[in-house]
Amino acid sequence: SGGPDGPLLPSLQQSMGGYVSSCKQAKVRPNTIGIIRSSEEQLQMEYGCMTDVRAETMLQSLKASSVGVRDASLRSNGLTSKGTKHVLDALPDSVESVDLSQNDLSLGDAWCASLSRLSGLQRFVLSDCQLGDNACKALCEGLGGCTQLTMLNVSGNNIYHSGSAIGNLLRMRKTVTELDLHWNHLTGDSARELIRGLNENSQAGGVLERLDISWNPLGKVGGEDTCMQMAQLFRNTKTLIHVDISKCDLSMEHCQILAEGLKENQTILGIHVTGNAAEMTPHGFMAAMQVVDTSTQTRPSKDDSATSRASAKAEPKAK
Repeated sequence: SGGPDGPLLPSLQQSMGGYVSSCKQAKVRPNTIGIIRSSEEQLQMEYGCMTDVRAETMLQSLKASSVGVRDASLRSNGLTSKGTKHVLDALPDSVESVDLSQNDLSLGDAWCASLSRLSGLQRFVLSDCQLGDNACKALCEGLGGCTQLTMLNVSGNNIYHSGSAIGNLLRMRKTVTELDLHWNHLTGDSARELIRGLNENSQAGGVLERLDISWNPLGKVGGEDTCMQMAQLFRNTKTLIHVDISKCDLSMEHCQILAEGLKENQTILGIHVTGNAAEMTPHGFMAAMQVVDTSTQTRPSKDDSATSRASAKAEPKAK
């Protein structure tokens, strides 16, 4: 398809011929690549169907076959920054949901620039992609043009100091209803500026409903300032219904600050606090409590992450 303002896309037959030629040039076998299309709107290529080289060779055929795609699941394909850029460039600008989780995006961030073209993007999943701070900042810049974004998942990455970049994104994108940042390394100024951005999002009419920042060491550095920002968020929000702050190294003093903020909240129905110096009372209130010093405990390895995350999610919801 195409029009007077842009070049016509090649037909699927033409693009498949181009795919074979590209494979010959790259010296790879043009075998099947595991594309699953349960409907015109769904593209499923997961668990090793692609690599960077294969993504480059199939660029034109993927463009031709993905015109109507709204949901693209591309998790665990051995893609790096280079291959991810090829895949994103092949998707239509009207795609609504993209899952790139479990691909190694630790080196390079050129792929982030391709996001600005995806004006219809609503849900973006990048969990367990080894994203660092530079890539996270470039990601937030790329998502700046995605005016319909409602969900962002960057859990299980190596995000330390780019909380302010995510906060800035949330200041712009008041459409976001779900933010998942669990299992990163946010603390100090980075954590505080993230929560400050969420506060400003709320005050400007944002619609955030679900927030997961569990397994971040929020209390390690500057925990009091971060918790004061979070308590303000609890007081001001008119939309937040679920919060997970499990295993965030929050002391009794930190949790007391949060408990005061929650007293004025009328929206949150579920809050997870396990692993901090707090508990939920039988009446559904958060109460600070004295706990044994855990400062010498180490964070579980990534090999234990699935079990740890599952147990954290198993805590009953309460207010």
